[in-house]
Amino acid sequence: MKFPDGKKEVEEYYVIAPVVVSAIDSRLDSQAIYKEIYFKWIKPEALSIQRNNYNETYKIYCGMVNELNKKYGFSSRDILTSFTAFC
Repeated sequence: MKFPDGKKEVEEYYVIAPVVVSAIDSRLDSQAIYKEIYFKWIKPEALSIQRNNYNETYKIYCGMVNELNKKYGFSSRDILTSFTAFC
């Protein structure tokens, strides 16, 4: 990892992601949510990678993880209170 807290952020991702995915999958509008995630976050990340702009990719990724965690993941009372803010 080239980012100072990269290893810790990867570990946090593996805690956050399954909860977010499970919450989205349980919704009737999950297809629309995944489509929104693709166009709002994934596609811009892929384009910034193609431009070798890894700092921008990292910023987009961090925004995505933080926003999705707030919407579909852990509340402030849950397990993530022991983690620092992602990114």
